[in-house]
Amino acid sequence: MHGSIFNPGMQKGTLRTISDAAAEAGVSVITLRAYETRGAISPERDSSGRRLYTPQDIAAAKQFREQLRHRQMRPVAERA
Repeated sequence: MHGSIFNPGMQKGTLRTISDAAAEAGVSVITLRAYETRGAISPERDSSGRRLYTPQDIAAAKQFREQLRHRQMRPVAERA
């Protein structure tokens, strides 16, 4: 396992690993990858190809998660 680069006290622009980003967004690593596939987020990659997430990526993941939850709670007739 790779070492974490996340530190809650770090500056706003600090990049986070996928496991740290998923934990902060309140989703699983698999879900975070699915959000990327759906175009909701676009994490950077390091020279080894590992995903690195910005605070903006995490905020977008949280927003996408909430949109999905809201959609699932609406009656079927209201879903577009």
